[in-house]
Amino acid sequence: FTFKFKAKNTATNSFGTLSVDIGGAFGQIFKTTITFPRGANIEHPFYISLDGYTGSTFLANGGVPKVSSGNGTISMYDIALKVTRTVKA
Repeated sequence: FTFKFKAKNTATNSFGTLSVDIGGAFGQIFKTTITFPRGANIEHPFYISLDGYTGSTFLANGGVPKVSSGNGTISMYDIALKVTRTVKA
């Protein structure tokens, strides 16, 4: 997965979590922390590449990208998501 987006957070020294929710027993996978070191309400560009294995739960349920804020409110825009399969067994 490659996520490219711009975001702002209303809080100073803020952070959030980006993940893919596949449901089932696994829930959220590929979790990664995003930070906003420039400060509150300042645009931050993000380019996040996540490699990982997708099994039967992902194939059955699909995956929904999720962003949650650790503090403040995150606004995201100019979002691009690219999913690439490199190997099929």
